[in-house]
Amino acid sequence: MEAERFFSEKRAIYEATRCAAVPFVAQTSSYAIEMGGVLCGGRRVHDETPTTSQVSRPTGRLLIFVNPHSGAGKGLETFNKRMVPLLKRRAINYELIVTSGAGQVERLARERSDLTTLSAVIILSGDGLVFELLNGLCARDDGFSLLRSLPLGLIPTGSGNGLLASCFSARGYSLSTGKFLDKALKVATSANSVAMPVNLLHMQTDSKNLVAFLSFGWGLLADIDIESERWRKTLGSSRFVAGALIRVFNLRTYRGRLSYLPYRRAERPQQLPTLTVHPHSAGDRIGDRAEVHRSSTSSSTSTRSQRDTDSAYSSTQFPRVDDSKWKAIHLRDGVPNLEDALTNDWVTLDDEFVFVYAMTKSHIATDGPLMPGARVHEDRIHLSYALSKDVTKFSLVRFLLAIEKGTHVEYPFFKVIECSAFRLEPLTAGSFMVIDGEVVETRQIQATTTHLHTHVIVGPETV
Repeated sequence: MEAERFFSEKRAIYEATRCAAVPFVAQTSSYAIEMGGVLCGGRRVHDETPTTSQVSRPTGRLLIFVNPHSGAGKGLETFNKRMVPLLKRRAINYELIVTSGAGQVERLARERSDLTTLSAVIILSGDGLVFELLNGLCARDDGFSLLRSLPLGLIPTGSGNGLLASCFSARGYSLSTGKFLDKALKVATSANSVAMPVNLLHMQTDSKNLVAFLSFGWGLLADIDIESERWRKTLGSSRFVAGALIRVFNLRTYRGRLSYLPYRRAERPQQLPTLTVHPHSAGDRIGDRAEVHRSSTSSSTSTRSQRDTDSAYSSTQFPRVDDSKWKAIHLRDGVPNLEDALTNDWVTLDDEFVFVYAMTKSHIATDGPLMPGARVHEDRIHLSYALSKDVTKFSLVRFLLAIEKGTHVEYPFFKVIECSAFRLEPLTAGSFMVIDGEVVETRQIQATTTHLHTHVIVGPETV
């Protein structure tokens, strides 16, 4: 299956060495744990407590995931040569896990019992591991609390780094190749960094509830993303250009039914603070928030919304076993379940599409903003589409080339709608449905804005 092919590139092995001040040089079937600059290896068993070494008076504690095959395959090299010296210099304790396959990060996020002791989670990969981590957290009884309390640090070693690009762009940081990586390493290892809030969507498929942080695609743009994966090792992020040219000149169109609930501005938009990363733990932040809620007597919309979200924490699960628990986190009341009929306030388009692409952030990569008007934390979805009757192959090529400069929004066939929810029902087969760069198997899909958010480490309070 295409989905299996897409994920198979994440194969890796666990790396370990004896405790020594040397880089990874030995290869075993063990997992690897590194704390405070001392690496210790041991065989993985189901309920094992790893042997660790910690610096005295540490700045904080990080859990670090490295995907050694993401992008150009330099994640582990980047960690060893560039990140380890920074962590040692700043006396930050850390645990390293080199991923071994698809689903591992999701499973660990779902099962580990010590996540509240962490200051943050750091990911050296692309957006794929972020998707796994967030959805693994959502499968926990305390998952929604952890989403808000456990910041993410992102090191862009994958070929798609849209979340970090969007966050850095919002801060005014350079997205040029060298500076992008340099800045990411600096802020992820800084003792003074803060993390900015990032909104999340609720995605309903035929069989699952998921969260999304970046995008949904169907048609041309999704096909380019997935079908160009074969050139990831050789071309890196340039694979998207090659894939775009091939797909445009062999253009496919798709019949579909796209419905959306027009955006309505909230009377009291949520105002979310940044988080100070060190030396606090996720457990500290959860405890502080509980104390604030107990002492608060406010009856504002945002406070009510937070109470509704909190009430869903204890029983919200990953499979669609109780959709009512997810409804508690929706920004708009009355959004129907995926299998239910739509209400009269929805708008429906039944047509032949070239693509449908929805975003909650500005960037899907570093080469330009696909949605220049999108912000990293807001209460709307930017839903775009192009109809086959409105485009030519030549205009599509020019449109794709214009994304880097942000002038693609001037093309009249590129329609953008602000909405609070949308539903897509493909009526012909052939394209992928892709959430945050990951293929999902479903006959139809629905996205809804929520009160849920996570935090991404972006640097000091002032730029």
